[in-house]
Amino acid sequence: MYCGNCGNKVEDGTKFCPFCGSKLTSAGSSGNADFETTHYSESTRQNASDGSQKTLAIVGIILAFLFPLIGLIVSIVARSNARQAGDQSSAHLAKIGIILGAVMIGISLVVPIIIFVIVGAGILAGVVAGSAAIALLI
Repeated sequence: MYCGNCGNKVEDGTKFCPFCGSKLTSAGSSGNADFETTHYSESTRQNASDGSQKTLAIVGIILAFLFPLIGLIVSIVARSNARQAGDQSSAHLAKIGIILGAVMIGISLVVPIIIFVIVGAGILAGVVAGSAAIALLI
C-alpha cells in the first residue's frame, strides 16, 4: 500500500509511515488507491509531455534558421515548459534553439550593415575617382 500523505510505498499492516511518520489507517486504502491513480496519471501525463517538449524544442531550432525571432520565442517557451516538466534533455535542446536564434538575429542585423558599408565605400570611391577624372579633364 501507499502512504496517503507522502505517497511512498509502505508494507501492508504498517501503522505509521516510515518516511513521513503520518498515521496509516486500514480504512485509508481507498485514499491510497486515489493516490496510486493520481500518481499514475501524473507520470503518464509527464511521459506524454516529454515528447511534446522535445518536439517544441526541435521546432524552435528549425525556426531559428528560417525565422530567427519566431524561433527564439518558440525556444524560450519550450525551455520554460521543459523546466516545469523537469525534462532536462528538452531544456537543453531549447537552449540550443535560443542560442541559435540569438546568433541568427545578430547575423541578420550585422550582414546588412556590412553590405551597406561596402557598397557605400564603393560608391564613395567611384565619386572620388570620377571627381579626379573630371579634375584632370578640366
